[in-house]
Amino acid sequence: MSSRSLGLLCAAGYLVVGGAFAVAMLVPPAGATVAGIPLAAEASPVTQAPTQPSTAENSTTDTTTSTAPTTTTPAVPAGYTPVTGPQGVASVAPTGWPSHPLANSVGMQLDDPGQPGLTGRFVRLGAAPLDAHDLLTRRTAGEADFRTGNGGYSRVQLNSTLLRNNAAVVWEFEYDYSTKTITQRRHVKILYWETQGYEYYVYASAPADQWPTMEPVYQAMAANTAP
Repeated sequence: MSSRSLGLLCAAGYLVVGGAFAVAMLVPPAGATVAGIPLAAEASPVTQAPTQPSTAENSTTDTTTSTAPTTTTPAVPAGYTPVTGPQGVASVAPTGWPSHPLANSVGMQLDDPGQPGLTGRFVRLGAAPLDAHDLLTRRTAGEADFRTGNGGYSRVQLNSTLLRNNAAVVWEFEYDYSTKTITQRRHVKILYWETQGYEYYVYASAPADQWPTMEPVYQAMAANTAP
């Protein structure tokens, strides 16, 4: 996977997609990536700043703003377990998915035990200190970096929104994860939000053809975020 260039990827400090848990797609605030991929985007636990895949059609999406519910935290859904990562970032993940820290210390990854690794299904969550740029500007820059270092990049959406009245961005895309022996289409979806001086994220990635089974995982994570 050419991720020297991205699910909170993954924030320029954290970051993918198409064929795996792009709920494995795969990023902390400006400047942070894992193996060159936004921690909210695909990449192996390595240091660096979030980047985004390239080539392929890059469909543009108008930025929209909506308000997310600000009610009490919903009950943990059946089949999920609460998880906590760096700087108090919290959410839920499928019960039984083992976790390990990402090398850049801005996040953690949990793998589907039936499909472990960067070609399987996985989720991430993490946090990194905010910089001087607004959230959408950081994520747009991260997308440009990721596109440069990863083939077959195609944006699904990159939209601003609100999460508990805090600035948030949803970044969803597909790209080609490549190694010396394989090329796999992956789908990634990441939710980033700002609060308490940090950019937080939850990230889901999977092989593109398995994304329908990962979307519910992403939705469960996004609905149970904290802080």
